[in-house]
Amino acid sequence: MFSTRQHALGAALSGLVLALGASTAGAQDSPFTNKKTAECFSCHAMDPAQLGAPRHPPPKIAGQDADYLAGALLDYRDAQRNHYLMNSPASMIPEDALRALTEYVEGISADQLPRRALPVSDPAARARGAQLAADRCGVCHTTENTGSAGSGIPSLNGQYAAYILVTLQDYRLGVRRDAAMQDAAAALNDRQMADLAVFYESLTGLLPARP
Repeated sequence: MFSTRQHALGAALSGLVLALGASTAGAQDSPFTNKKTAECFSCHAMDPAQLGAPRHPPPKIAGQDADYLAGALLDYRDAQRNHYLMNSPASMIPEDALRALTEYVEGISADQLPRRALPVSDPAARARGAQLAADRCGVCHTTENTGSAGSGIPSLNGQYAAYILVTLQDYRLGVRRDAAMQDAAAALNDRQMADLAVFYESLTGLLPARP
């Protein structure tokens, strides 16, 4: 059962995307004051310390590949991906506003968002994850530059470990569907998934950044 706060947030997001088509093109000083993204970043830049296990923070999207973000929103719109706070708002984003929105989010800089502290991770887990990333993931999810080997491929650099872990589990279970990712996840055991998640979280990339 969803909480009153969650229902209220869903309603706020729906109101936000209804305004996208009428929004002016100019970027504002902050993702929190830009009316296109203010409600987005109330979740996607929240302090992960506010959430206790087993809940995980919403993924970092600032700095993410614009084509990947656009594809994700279209998948939510078309119910190829499902989340009760994303499907309805995504369905109301005007087609001609999608590119400007995702390019703006990709271009957000570190000083536009608060910094968020993360727990200190296990060095041994990071080392194991680094080796796994080099052996199995780095062709697509590179650890350098943008973190993406090409348009439409998401960066994992700096992404929350808890989110990466849940995403890998969802691919293994078939909750999320992508042939390459389902095959990759099926070849990983639980510890390997956790190690990869810890390693990618330790990198610099997606925002909010660490202090």
